[in-house]
Amino acid sequence: MHMRYDLAIINGKLYLPFGCVQKEVGIKDGYITEIADKIDTSSADLVIDAEGRVIVPGFVDAHMHIEKSFTADDEEIDSLLEACRHSADKLAEYYYNWDRESIILDIMENAEQILKKCIVNGTAVIRTNVMVNEIVGTAALEAMERLREKYKSKIDILITADCPEKMEEEWEKAVKNGWINFIGGYPNLTVEESGYGFADADEKQRNIDRIFELAARNQLPVDVHCDESDEPDFSLFRYICEKTWREQMEGKVTVSHVTALGAKGADEEAVADAVAWCAKAAVHVVTLPSQNLYLMSENRRGTTRVRQLRQAGVPVGVASDNVRDIFRPFGNCDLLEEALLTAQIHKYGSERELTDIMRMITYFPAASCGLKEYGILPGSRANLVILNADSVPEALRSQVKKAYVIHRGKITAAYGKMV
Repeated sequence: MHMRYDLAIINGKLYLPFGCVQKEVGIKDGYITEIADKIDTSSADLVIDAEGRVIVPGFVDAHMHIEKSFTADDEEIDSLLEACRHSADKLAEYYYNWDRESIILDIMENAEQILKKCIVNGTAVIRTNVMVNEIVGTAALEAMERLREKYKSKIDILITADCPEKMEEEWEKAVKNGWINFIGGYPNLTVEESGYGFADADEKQRNIDRIFELAARNQLPVDVHCDESDEPDFSLFRYICEKTWREQMEGKVTVSHVTALGAKGADEEAVADAVAWCAKAAVHVVTLPSQNLYLMSENRRGTTRVRQLRQAGVPVGVASDNVRDIFRPFGNCDLLEEALLTAQIHKYGSERELTDIMRMITYFPAASCGLKEYGILPGSRANLVILNADSVPEALRSQVKKAYVIHRGKITAAYGKMV
């Protein structure tokens, strides 16, 4: 008896965590049901001939801010704190006296532009930070929930949200509603009368302790911004790693940025010790290369220590962060582009290294996001991208087109256009 497939892909090279293999794929009801040297396609509803091209799991963009997208103005912003201050002022002014439904619809309109770009560029899953504050309340969360339902056949949306102390009750209600998947936070920052500033060591630790307490109470994993600074003080990173170990949260904590780890003047023994703790506690790291090149000071323009983290066995993801907003007026929601930039910054030039870079936009961020049905194996959700290249290094170097984007077993985009 022949197995029926909704979709079969033949003559493709499957990108697995350890490299590429020549196999064929059978898909039924949104899942991969068979992988073999040769499958019978006679009963398949649709057959794609990959013609020797590389097939990768759908990309995972594990750190975005899509509710702020396409809100860039003509201000000349040159630092993180300036961007934070300007963003807060603009938000209060822009949404002054708006009703909740109008705020929701406005956020949805901006964010949809991002989602469409992500879809055609092969992103299967995004994890986006969503603001919860006294200006918009939980309206941005509701906007994301509506978009999650509207686009569920084309892309999956995971939500990270900070919990302001004055809005803890509303935040926890949103968690119970299923609107929040990760507890977020900005423990390095403090709000002063003059605006945003950097917190001192005690306040940073108090902020993290509260985040972990809320995570335990609400049974959520942690996903926080960490040590996004030019100063060689990465004590918060070290503290988070130690706390993750003590609280037995291994594999459930993600830190993003950690640019302080690569700042000038950093003590190399302290760096090595912090990186070792990160590996021991199984803390995930997400690097935001294009964002940090833009916002960090011109005397360094650096990212975190990707190579050293990877050599220690730390899973590092590469993500887009802000797209065309006050924090960064650029971005194409293209993880292949972000991966190539990462390779250039950190001098990943060999075939082996470029193959590892591809893991940073697929398997590593998928683990950070807790995806259980990810990959290219029988039983995996059929989220795939057929790249117009015969190898992973070539796909990165040439920034090739995404020939086909498949989400839940259906073609959602082809050659840069949504289907």
